[in-house]
Amino acid sequence: MEAFQAVVTTGIYCAPPCPGRPLTSNVVTFTSAAGAEAAGFRACHRCRPYRGDRSPATSELVCRAIDLIAAGALDETDEAGLAA
Repeated sequence: MEAFQAVVTTGIYCAPPCPGRPLTSNVVTFTSAAGAEAAGFRACHRCRPYRGDRSPATSELVCRAIDLIAAGALDETDEAGLAA
């Protein structure tokens, strides 16, 4: 499993192949890009780590949810209704 490195001093997270080399003492590791974002880090613009953090099932589900939200699904229901 690929680990994502988040740099606490910059607030950015990267995928391991990124050429950026932060100090080890400033790095926190996450197992997913989503976990790093949930912790308040933003994606590195150099390596674009979110591109590799997708499983086909998750991507399809997320895309469907976004399409429903864009179509106004949350205008008529709440998050629980969207999930159903």
